Amino acid sequence: MIKCVIFDLDGTLINTLEDLRDATNDVLKEYGYPIHDLISIKGMVGYGGFKLLESALPAGKNGQREIEEAFEKFKDYYEKRMTNKTKPYEEIKELILELEKRGIQIAVHTNKPQFAATEIVRTLFPDTSFVDVIGYRSEETKKPNPHFTLEIASKAGVDPKNCLFVGDSLPDYETGKNAGMKIVLVTWGFRDREHLAQKKDAHLIDHPNELLTFL
Repeated sequence: MIKCVIFDLDGTLINTLEDLRDATNDVLKEYGYPIHDLISIKGMVGYGGFKLLESALPAGKNGQREIEEAFEKFKDYYEKRMTNKTKPYEEIKELILELEKRGIQIAVHTNKPQFAATEIVRTLFPDTSFVDVIGYRSEETKKPNPHFTLEIASKAGVDPKNCLFVGDSLPDYETGKNAGMKIVLVTWGFRDREHLAQKKDAHLIDHPNELLTFL
């Protein structure tokens, strides 16, 4: 029986793509580098801001030092625009209300920087009580490392096998798998159904209310 649902954030609960693109392009413009359109950025997201900058910077300009410097600039730009265009996907708030009504605990585990994850969840879901909202802490502990996913289950007082991990990417699949949790992948996010269907044992859903069938 599912007692806790742990959500990814970007591409799962909320559509952050335009704000991520704008903040990334702000960094690239500062350096005088070519910028990226929405389709290109969509293919770069899902692995955390550090990896986003590694992909966005031009070849030969994306060494460790350059990425670290660009990532610090990115955080400054992104902090100023985190909820300019970002909003929950349709039916997400209704889904969360139904989960709460059923007494199911809710949490967020994302590779988004912690400051951004905390602020966005507070702003867009002000009336929701989350067990925890965990963002990027280090390269070593980011998803698909299950360390913080299991920490959420422990904090909720729920056995991992009674948790459902919901995401929109293969790293989310691996996170849930590594944590010993049931997994649902959503097709409305940053990866299409064909890409997600590589994992034959993952459950795919096209609309938020379909999640209720796995409880």
